[in-house]
Amino acid sequence: MISILIWILLLSNIVFFATMLINGSPSNLISIRDRGLLYGDGVFRTLRVSNGQALHWSLHYQKLQHDCAAIGIRCPDFAQLSAELEVLLSQNSIGSARTTRDEDTPSPLVGEGWGEGDSERSTLSLTLPHQGGGDWLPESLQPKLEINNCAIKLIVTRGISTRGYAPATQTTSTHIWDVAPLPDYPAAWSTHGIKARLCQLRLSQQPRLAGIKHLNRLENVLAASEWNDTEIAEGLLMDADGNVIEGVRSNLFAVLSGTLTTPSLLGCGVAGIQRDRVISWANTNNVPLEIRTLSWEEVINAEELFIVNSLIGVWPIRELEQRHWKQFAMAHRVQLSLNV
Repeated sequence: MISILIWILLLSNIVFFATMLINGSPSNLISIRDRGLLYGDGVFRTLRVSNGQALHWSLHYQKLQHDCAAIGIRCPDFAQLSAELEVLLSQNSIGSARTTRDEDTPSPLVGEGWGEGDSERSTLSLTLPHQGGGDWLPESLQPKLEINNCAIKLIVTRGISTRGYAPATQTTSTHIWDVAPLPDYPAAWSTHGIKARLCQLRLSQQPRLAGIKHLNRLENVLAASEWNDTEIAEGLLMDADGNVIEGVRSNLFAVLSGTLTTPSLLGCGVAGIQRDRVISWANTNNVPLEIRTLSWEEVINAEELFIVNSLIGVWPIRELEQRHWKQFAMAHRVQLSLNV
């Protein structure tokens, strides 16, 4: 199956590389009537490719499947998406993709809203051509780059429908793969911590969407537009009740009286796989853990703070408003244990 798809790509686009697939075919065009474009009616995941491997693919798929089910979108099956991912990553003649398993890490899917997850992780060993944006370039103009580190976004929308908010009873979902370079963050942010701020925007509460990584990211867009200081790496978000929920693009952990604490996401926020991995790690290693509401006073007076997501791994917070931290023992322990 995978070999056939690869040959179709090679024969139909012999001098082009694709950094984007739409419904399994090389393209960067979607219908203007796609509900993902019109209403943000869809979900997405962002994977990191590190040292030639697309990390935690099976865990991302489980989250994707969960989120699609929560809003009633048909999720493409795992085999189909895995085949397309390997096609996308097998275009460079320097190398090819292969799926492997890492049996050493317990399932992280034990956070709020999740039961026991699959105990295995899928990774992809690959090399990639790189080109800017989502467009195609002739092979002669492409930089021959072996991509050991990049970002891959997978979007699933409800698909094309007639005008109006109410979805049709029968729709075919649209799924999009997009490959892009990793942001060039300073290495010191992982070791010596970041400067963060408290955002003015307050997250609205909607329990039906809480935890879901849906396409309605306007709150995050507005929050991220509150500052342009490049020294500030992240902003923290509170809900209307004054509880700290998450970062603009990350999940938050605090150490309070020796207990690792992360905000409850029952009302709003996004439950990322790195959050689940840290929760699983704490449970497995008997690290005291609480998942609950977290006030601003608790956060600003915490013994330690750090944020996580799939692209950055773990970043300690060294400065938040007028507070400074110098010791990041828990963050560094998590980094070493989870290899992030």
